[in-house]
Amino acid sequence: MLQPKDLETVKKQKNAIVVDVRNGAEYYKWRYRNVVWRPYCDDESWLNWFGKGQCYILYCDYGNISLLVARKLAQRDITAYTVVGGARELKRYTL
Repeated sequence: MLQPKDLETVKKQKNAIVVDVRNGAEYYKWRYRNVVWRPYCDDESWLNWFGKGQCYILYCDYGNISLLVARKLAQRDITAYTVVGGARELKRYTL
């Protein structure tokens, strides 16, 4: 888990990709800068997009879905962080 204030530091240290897993409506309302949009899908094959050896920082609306995804990625030995409070807190921190 990652606090919004630590996102940029971890991103640089780990060469991480920031991934927004929210739906399109929420993504187009607001998104973090330089983010990859990969809307969450419950299908396990959706996880195949994420590669081993790469670090990811995930966020959703409140942090619940991104935490679920981070746990699934960890089971595949893929490093992933989730932003505590999701886009809601990240937006508040960046504004």
